[in-house]
Amino acid sequence: MNPEWNTQKVEHSFYEISQDCMLELAGCLKCLDQGQIDADTLSFMCKQILTVEINDPEFLAFSLENIHQLLQYVTSGDSKIRIYRDVNGETWFKAEKT
Repeated sequence: MNPEWNTQKVEHSFYEISQDCMLELAGCLKCLDQGQIDADTLSFMCKQILTVEINDPEFLAFSLENIHQLLQYVTSGDSKIRIYRDVNGETWFKAEKT
């Protein structure tokens, strides 16, 4: 009898946000800091950038719902930002400095 026959394999899926996207988001934040745009315009621009970047509807929805957290990662200088989703549907950001 194989003891692993009924064991679920834990698979995580993830999406790594591209450097180009991160630079665009950082540029939007810079415009906000310089007073060139307001918070509503920032939100609209971020939504447009992420909609083009992320083709998975669940990752996109998570990113838009948690845009403030994502932007904190962008401003902290993290070079790799990934969105993870586990088999239970839990989703989170993870950032790495390289």
